[in-house]
Amino acid sequence: MIPSWAEARTEPYDVIPDQKQRPINCDVCPVASYTFTMRMVKAAETASSEQQVGDHLRDVRTQQGFSVRALAARAGCSPSFISQVEHGQASPSISSLERLVQALGMTLGDFFRVSAPPVVMRSHERVALTDLLSGARIEALTPAGAGYALEPLLITLEPGGQSGSQPYARRGDEFAFVCEGDVQLTLDETAHRLTRGDAATYSGETPRRWENVGRGPARIVVVSTRTH
Repeated sequence: MIPSWAEARTEPYDVIPDQKQRPINCDVCPVASYTFTMRMVKAAETASSEQQVGDHLRDVRTQQGFSVRALAARAGCSPSFISQVEHGQASPSISSLERLVQALGMTLGDFFRVSAPPVVMRSHERVALTDLLSGARIEALTPAGAGYALEPLLITLEPGGQSGSQPYARRGDEFAFVCEGDVQLTLDETAHRLTRGDAATYSGETPRRWENVGRGPARIVVVSTRTH
């Protein structure tokens, strides 16, 4: 994804929050049956995405020679939480996942890089993580490749969704642009109301927290500077 670790959800998952259920006009199958089927499909897609994140976390951890307990001690979480994430049984919040990858000496941009770098990254090629409990989804917008100085991410928050239960910090500076929605950005203890078209620039060391305070989905592009 300290309090953010407690946000991991271990019960069965439901529909991905940023996908709408749309009824169809069909003489063969009732709408209720169609909706139930789509819910099952969405749940399967979410579980598959979380398993990919868990598998990748385990691969990176073992490549760097960390045991589960050693990584837990560095990240300030429980070994059981890491085990649940690696087995696709828990979905970390944005802040908790960032703490994990930082303990591995990485950034979120590093963690989400895909193996084959296309010149253009299509929307369906993005690596994404959905946290149903906090109503947040993060997608990497940068393809793999060495030397990138910037790391852009797309954050989607459902109404009431948030990046974490408490403000969190990271290394490097950040720029954020609100593409859609009505959000509140808390920097240290100061809350800022931002709407579509608004932007913010701040030091990554400044504790921050995003929350969707509007009635519809909010989408924010966050661009961070790479740190080593």
